[in-house]
Amino acid sequence: VSVGILNDKPILDLCYEEDSGAEVDMNIVMTDEGKFIEVQGTGEETTFSHDQLMELITLAAKGCHDLYQIQKNTLGEEISREISNE
Repeated sequence: VSVGILNDKPILDLCYEEDSGAEVDMNIVMTDEGKFIEVQGTGEETTFSHDQLMELITLAAKGCHDLYQIQKNTLGEEISREISNE
């Protein structure tokens, strides 16, 4: 998922315009078990603090979790289990 800081506010799933103007831009990829695959972030316009980093990671983790829930609800438990085991 994409997260960032725009006008000092953390945002989940930035659109193109938000991404282009963000002070901080991050991409975070996680498994459905909450383990990290990728964490990539840049202070585009400014630096960011440890607290802001943790806030963005927490926001991204929630976004990933919500997406997995939507996926499981849409595909059903059986197909979701098969995908997770591959």
